[in-house]
Amino acid sequence: MKFGILGSNKAISLAELTESTHITPSMQVDSVMFFESDDRRLHDLQYRLAGMQKFGEVIGKVYSDSELRDFLVSMLVSQEGRIQFGLSVYDIGGKQDADQLRANLDNIGLSVKRALKQAGFPVRYIQSKDGEVTSVISRKNNLPDKGGDIALFVDQKGIQIGEVHAVQDYGAWRKRDMDRPGRDARRGMLPPKLARIMLNLAGEDIAGKTILDPFCGSGTVLAEAAMLGAGKLIGSDISEKAVKDTKRGVRWLLEEEALEIPYEIHHTKAGNITAMLEDATIDIVVTEPYLGAPRKGREDARAVRTVVQELEELYRESFSSVKNAMKTGGVMIVASPVHYVRDLAIPVRIREVMKEVGMKEKPFSETLLYRREGQYVGREIVRFIV
Repeated sequence: MKFGILGSNKAISLAELTESTHITPSMQVDSVMFFESDDRRLHDLQYRLAGMQKFGEVIGKVYSDSELRDFLVSMLVSQEGRIQFGLSVYDIGGKQDADQLRANLDNIGLSVKRALKQAGFPVRYIQSKDGEVTSVISRKNNLPDKGGDIALFVDQKGIQIGEVHAVQDYGAWRKRDMDRPGRDARRGMLPPKLARIMLNLAGEDIAGKTILDPFCGSGTVLAEAAMLGAGKLIGSDISEKAVKDTKRGVRWLLEEEALEIPYEIHHTKAGNITAMLEDATIDIVVTEPYLGAPRKGREDARAVRTVVQELEELYRESFSSVKNAMKTGGVMIVASPVHYVRDLAIPVRIREVMKEVGMKEKPFSETLLYRREGQYVGREIVRFIV
């Protein structure tokens, strides 16, 4: 049986997995999901999915700490060269036992280390914070390649032992986020991981498809579409600076990754995009439209509702034009803003707007809301079809 560790927004991570791979988890508990073994390569899944931290395979089960110690020793002695390992504990239905194991984790790890050293093996035990080896720590210490990133899944019947095979490449994500030219944090930016997730939530294979972002900003969506093998990239923005930043960013990425993908970036508002494109040529639209002027946090509900109404008018005009450029059956993914005044959520009525435009919602199994703690504006990810 295979397993995956979901990212911090579990609902979005799980939706990305199920929509883009059509894998149906046999069980999901908190951040852990299990699925039956098949011919999918875990490294390929990890590369494609931005919302998954790790993938691996369950290789055994034990029923006590002493059995766990012996299993780990026999598992690790098969590794070549210096042994490096770390342990993570996940509660999948045995909270009391999981808490106890987590409290005793370093004792077990150090006991395994001593046994291996006594047997003549060079060994390093990497202690985890709060009982979990993060993907960053795992990558930095090259644990998956050494078979040393070990997941312990605790239920009321015992401890399942998982060997992690693939870990999210934090370095690659950071490079595309921080090193690209044209990055402008003051303007507000769609995180690359969220852009990748949105592309995957289309539920379509991106490879060879024509992708449009009519509010392209600094080009994050187009860059991630290129990484997924898009056939053509099209972007537009009303801001001349955004268009220049997008061109620079896309050109940089294609050179860095040695990709040859045609692209065109237009300086125009989204409502005029049909003047730039032929009808029915776009396969997939993924976009974060204008969210409104940056919030200070002092706005009252009345002022925010006025902003939201203005956004609805903008979206109605923009997506009416975008729809005309899409193929029949084409998919649109929108990060629609949800403004907050203290605990009051004031969302853009994106479903009503898109119904007026003539598009049909293709709903997810649950609401997908992306919002960091303290943010005045969150994003609800919604999907529509022509």
